[in-house]
Amino acid sequence: MKSLSEQLAEQAAKSRAKIPAETRDVMQQATQDLKATGIEGKALQTGENAPSFTLKNHLGENRSLEKMLMSGPLVVSFYRGGW
Repeated sequence: MKSLSEQLAEQAAKSRAKIPAETRDVMQQATQDLKATGIEGKALQTGENAPSFTLKNHLGENRSLEKMLMSGPLVVSFYRGGW
């Protein structure tokens, strides 16, 4: 069985293959520009605890990180929308 990292790498490769080369170039340049700002050093790293926050879910209901953690570990994913 493939590791999660391997599965994610495969999925990323499949997704990249669907993006036109010109668009991919723009995306790669935007990523390089962002990295050049040093923002990565300010982001949470693997294993670090996120600060407490409350956000609305897809139904407009408030969801608290602290309250959800009472049920056990969780993964938080932010979807920025379609290209």
